[in-house]
Parts: sequence; C-alpha cells; structure tokens
Amino acid sequence: MQKDISPGGSQTRLNGVKKAPLIVLALLLLVAFVYVIQLTYKLSFSQTVQYKSVGLVQSDTIEELVEGMEVRQRIRLDEPVEGVGVMFATFGRSNIGAMRVEAIDLDSGEELYNKDIDVARLSDNALMKIAFSDGVKSKNFEIVVTGLSTQSGGAPTIWLSEKQFANSSLFIDGQEAEGTLVFETLTQTKTNTYGLFFNRMMILTIVFAFAGLHIVVDYRKIYDFIFRHRVLLSVLAILFCVVNKYHFSSITMFDAFIQTGEGSQYSKPILGIARAIRSDEWLVSTPSKMSAWFTDYAKFNPILRATDSYNISATGLYFSYAALASPMNWLYYFLGSEYGLSFNTSATLVLSFLFSFEMCYILGGKKDKLSALVGAALITFSGFFVWWSFISWILNAQAAAVFLYYFLHEEKTFLKVLHGFGAAIFGAAFVSALYPAWQVPVGFLFLIIIFWIFYDARSILKKYRLADVAMLAGVVLFFLSIVAVYLLEVRQYMTDIMTTVYPGKRVSYGGYALTKLYNYIPIMMTPFRPHPNPCEMATVINLFPLPIFLNIYMMIRSKKINGRALAMILLSLVFAYYCYTEMPPFLAKVLMLTYSTPFRLVDILAFIQIYLLVIFWSESKPDHELHFGIVLPVMIAVLGYAGYKTYELNRGFMEIRGITIIVVTMVVLFTLFMSKLRPGLKHLGAAGIILLCAATTMTVNPIVKGLDVMTTKPLSKGIQTIVEEDPSAKWIALDSLVDSGFLVANGAPTVNSVNTVPNMALWEKLDPEGQYNEVYNRYAHMMVSIEDGPTEPSLIQADLMTVKLSPSDLEKTGAKYLLSSSEKESTTYYQLECIYCEGGKYIYRVSYK
Repeated sequence: MQKDISPGGSQTRLNGVKKAPLIVLALLLLVAFVYVIQLTYKLSFSQTVQYKSVGLVQSDTIEELVEGMEVRQRIRLDEPVEGVGVMFATFGRSNIGAMRVEAIDLDSGEELYNKDIDVARLSDNALMKIAFSDGVKSKNFEIVVTGLSTQSGGAPTIWLSEKQFANSSLFIDGQEAEGTLVFETLTQTKTNTYGLFFNRMMILTIVFAFAGLHIVVDYRKIYDFIFRHRVLLSVLAILFCVVNKYHFSSITMFDAFIQTGEGSQYSKPILGIARAIRSDEWLVSTPSKMSAWFTDYAKFNPILRATDSYNISATGLYFSYAALASPMNWLYYFLGSEYGLSFNTSATLVLSFLFSFEMCYILGGKKDKLSALVGAALITFSGFFVWWSFISWILNAQAAAVFLYYFLHEEKTFLKVLHGFGAAIFGAAFVSALYPAWQVPVGFLFLIIIFWIFYDARSILKKYRLADVAMLAGVVLFFLSIVAVYLLEVRQYMTDIMTTVYPGKRVSYGGYALTKLYNYIPIMMTPFRPHPNPCEMATVINLFPLPIFLNIYMMIRSKKINGRALAMILLSLVFAYYCYTEMPPFLAKVLMLTYSTPFRLVDILAFIQIYLLVIFWSESKPDHELHFGIVLPVMIAVLGYAGYKTYELNRGFMEIRGITIIVVTMVVLFTLFMSKLRPGLKHLGAAGIILLCAATTMTVNPIVKGLDVMTTKPLSKGIQTIVEEDPSAKWIALDSLVDSGFLVANGAPTVNSVNTVPNMALWEKLDPEGQYNEVYNRYAHMMVSIEDGPTEPSLIQADLMTVKLSPSDLEKTGAKYLLSSSEKESTTYYQLECIYCEGGKYIYRVSYK
C-alpha cells in the first residue's frame, strides 16, 4: 500500500497525535469528577448527631493524656444508646500526637468503636463523637482512651464531673478514681441536606469546568482573556459569593460546642473544615459584628460587655463618615450580617489577588504579566495570608498604591476621579487599621513605593494643569479627612487600650526572629498536619536572601541602578538587623521599630523579598536571564538550607522525607521558571508554583453559606425570644468561653463577652480595692463560674482570665439571665427559674433576694 505523503495526510496524523493526550486528560478529568460526585453525595447525606445531657457538669480534668496513659470509663444506662460524646479539653492549644479511643460492650465483649484520633483535631471543651458502628446500640459499655504518641505540654485531657454517675466506675492507669468522665448520649438521624449537596456540587463543577477548559482551549488564550477582563471577572467572582452568601469564616466551630447537629443544614461548611485556632475571627470578630446589627450600627453598642462599648472599635461597624475607612464592611450597613460577612471575606480575597497582581505588574515595569501572576500567587496563596484570615493591610496598602499609580497616569476625567477615590479610601483603610506592629514596617515599604510612583510619573507631573493639581490635592484632603474623623472617633479607645496591662504600650528592640523566614516549607503542611499555632508560624515563600543578591547582580550586570530595588534592599538589611539581634534603643526609637516586634516585622521582611523577586524576573528579561546551569545549584543551595532549618526547628512536626519532597519540588519548579529556557517550560514552572501555593493554602479556610449556625439552633431562637421581650436585660454565660459569643451574636447584652477594653465600672464593684487590677486591666476573654468564697479573677494566659464569682456578688453584675450547660441551683442570695432547657443548654432567670 502506498503511503500518504501529501501535506494534508501528514497534518491529519500530527493532529491525531496532538489530540490523543488531550483525550486521555479529558477522560481522566471526567473519571475524577464522577468520583468527586460520589464522595460529595456520601459526605452530604451522612447522619447528623444530636446529644442529650445526662446531668454531668465539668468540675476538674484528669492529667494530660500522655503516651501510655489509659483511662477507662464503665457506663451503665437504663436504655441502649447509639454512642456517646466525651468532653475533651486541649488547654486552649493545638496539641500534637495521637490517642486511641475504644468502646466495648460489657455484656457481649463486642467492639463498638476503635479509632486512632489525631489530638490536634480535638476542639477545646467540646464533645468528641463516639458513634457505635453499624447502628449498634448498647446500655452497658466501656470507653477506653489511651495516649499513643502524646507528650507532656502537647497532650489533651478529659473533663471530669465530681458526680458519680449511677452504676458506673472510672479507672485511670488501672486504679479506680473518683468522679465520672463528662459525657452525653448521642442519637444519629438523617436530615435533609440536598441544599448542602447542591452548593458543594455547584462550586466543584465550576472548578472542574475551568480545569476542563484548558483541554479544549489554548491556555494562552484563556489567560489573555482573563488579563483583559480581570476587573470584570473579579467583580463577578465577588458577586457570585455574595449572592450565595458564601464566606470564609470558621464560624461553624460553634456547632461543636452548642447543640451539635441541630439547626439548619448550613451549620456545617460547604467545603473545608472550620479552624479552632482562628478564634479571634469566629469567636470574637464575627459575633461582635453580628451584635452591631441589633444596634443599627449606632455609635454605642450596649450588647458587648453589657455596657456602652464603642461600635467603631469593638466591631468596626459605625455608620458614619468614619465608615469610609472600612470599605470591606460597607455591605453590612445595607444588607446585614450574612451578606456583609460574605462581601467582607470574598472581596478581601479576590481584591487582594487582583491588587497583588497589579502591584507586582507595576513594580516590574509592566513588562512581564507572568512574573506578576506568580508574585500575586506567592502573596495571596501564602500561609501568611490565609492563616491570618486574609490580612487587611495586604489589600489596603497595595490597593492604595495601585490606585495612586493609575490616578497619575490616567487621562480620562471619570476614571481619574475613580482612581483618586480608591487611593483615598484604601489609604485611609490602611492607616486606620491601628496595628503598628505591621503598619510601621509596611508603611516604610510603601513610602518607598509611593515615592517611586511619583518619580516614575515625573514627566506626567510636569505637564499637570491647575485642574490636575486641584484634583490631586482633593484626593489628599479626602484621605486626610477620613483618617482625621476616624481617629477622633476612636480616641477614647486608644486612650483606654494604652493604659491596660495588655496589650498596653509594648516596646521591643528586636532580635531572635530571623529563622521565621524559613517557615515557608513547614507552613505548607499545616492544612493537612496539625501544628500548635500555624498562624504565628506562617510566612510567605521568600527565598531569603536570594532576592537581594539577584537584584545586586542585575544592577552590576546591567550597569544601571534600579532605585526601587536598591531602596527595598536597604530596607531589607535594616529589617534583617532588627530581626536578628537587638538594636540600640536610640536607633530603634528613631526608626519607630519599637512600635513593632521582631516576630511581626520579619513577616514584612519576607514580603519585601517577593517584590524583589518580581522586579528581578521582570528586569532580567530577555537579555539577563540566568542559565539553567547557574539557577539549579543556586536553588539547591537556597532551598536546601531552608530545608535544613525546617528539620532543625520543626523535627516534631516534619520528617526528613516530607521536607525532601517539598524541597525537590520547589527546586524543580523555580529552576524551570527562573532559567533561560523555552517559554513552554517557563510556563510549566510558573503553573507549578501557582498550583503548589494554592494546593497548600486554599483548604485552610472553609467555605460556609450564611450564618445559620448562629441563628437557627433552638438555643438561638430561645435567646432571641427573651431578648425581644426584655432587650436591655444583662446576661452571663457560665463555665464557657464560647457561649458568650453565641449570646452577643443573638443580641443578648453579655457581661462576660470578650472585653476589648476592661469594664472598669464593673470591676470597681467587684474589686473595690483594685487587688486584681493586673488580672482584669487588659483585653481578655472572660470565663465566669459561680463558686462559694470571695470573688477571684485569675489570669490563665495574656488574653484569657477566669472569674470565680461569689454568689453574693452576682447582683453587682446586674445579670438577669444566666446561660449554662448544666443545671444550677438557687442560693441564699438569689432565686433561679429555669425558663429554657433543651439540647444540653439551660437559661435561668435570676431574682435577687
């Protein structure tokens, strides 16, 4: 047979060869999508657990559950149950290691439950579900908890009740002990979760559709389209989230503590898991913002602390001119808490990526979109950004600088005004954040950038007309007016907080924080492997000190000084000095670094390295790109040293194998991207870096729909009913840190909600001599218990205190209602009337004698 050697025949075979891998990829993607559908269906329609109290109240804990320790609790009930929930405590930390939990039927010897539990997954003071297998029920069984790989200082414990539960016994390391482990019985029911399934599949379908688009459309066309329409696509992404009430809060943590499994199906995340470590967000910030709705966003909020608190400082929500300083909160005022929270988190995420890209694109001289894209990913898909729940200065500072740049370069009046408005608003938002530990070093960085922006636009400024000058002056005056009004509104808060013991006026001269720069390797594992405190550990991929040397090399090679790079290098050296060792006090004060701390300033040092990398990547093309033979050994050296520091500083967290895999992966990807290779390989390296960053951070924060976990539980309806009838009555949440947050979110004025500033008027009544001033004169979570004896506050950690409140002093608090997880009794000082009892929660009305 004669071969077809015509051009058309040859092209047909070539097209067939090119299509074959795409068909395989399409089939693999389809198989993966079908698997995801099945898994999502299974997870969405799993059984819901509901707990029933048996009257056990936590009074003490066992010792830390260290390796080898064994706790046995024999339980005899009148009726068989499907399982129990045992209340663990974590000491307010994320512990490391594993424990084994077993349940054994004492009549048949059948094993009802056996699982090794990662202790980092435990929630503090919350029930851990022990559901018997295959729907088996038992009324005579034994719970066995054994420490497997837990060490002192990093192990959990179990709450004890001093009450001896009927016909039950407790053994610790083989010795019979007094009391009973705190437990509740559980039942499992199937609920309607079609909405949960639909929302999960809608998001996952979009993800798979975008991935599939790369198979049928040239990826260059896809990203060129995204670049040209990036602003519109950003708006649409935010709109999609807001319309569906999607947000990235860990607020569903409340379901682990309050009437677990009850309420709407959206009491669970759509995707991901809630993070207990983000308590500043889910326990403080979000409930506080919800409380502001009940005040119509007025100047004062009588719900927090059950006394007049300034909304602008306690919640960030005060509907006035000062509200212009918080653009991410604007939707709260018009559409309420659900849509407000959705806009706040989704807009912060989307706009942070957009403005990170724009800032990197501008710093790179608008020469290299790919380098700007990688830079944006290194910033926004970093452990630093996501573990701190989307740090506001990353958006505000960059957005202000980007808007200023486009304001100076724009010729159309309407767009010029719009850019000027954005520069003023986001500039004011940055200044008004009032967190100098980050603001001061970030301020230095962006002063350099702003100076360079004006210098770069010098030819444009020379042509400015009077109208242009007036418009620039108007932007500056608008910015100053917002800041001035905001500072006037918060001046009382600033005065109050500066006179506290904590945080007070902290002074630091630096030192001993430089090694945090190398945490970009272990932080990648924190979404998948528990760490005691991933927030404090988090940083960005920075390759320090390579970006400094690359830019020095670039300037020598090109025989040209790059002003913005040189200024950032000098700033990096000053910051590195401060982070490495203590500065002379005089120098630290002159540079205002005493307002920061080394463990906060080192975050900014790492951040600067990304800008330096982007500048080098952009400026080195096409004449000064490094050859593969140079880049590979340099990357091996830099990343190998980072791997060594990871092993040295995080041995209990990461093993050599895991460190090696990450280091090798990063060496390959950065070498491909940074070397002088053909475009396809560079694009592959860039895509790999972006995917690596996204894969190791995008699962940190959950996707949640609405605030049903706070508003649809039976307890929330009970609280709201009472608040509607008695709106000004004061409440106290007993024996819990979490319940106070739930109360304020439902509009109940709560004495022991988080004290952003101390309620000195209350403490003058409880401690007239000021004996415990060092304990309560601070920002603090407050856990209250009523106990015989004098009132005594105790400091557990810098921002946490417990208050043993004397029964005789309860009246001094003015509390009319008590929320408790256990039954309470009247005393000689007051009469209690139980007006709500459901799902392990009790509300008592107090009448004083």
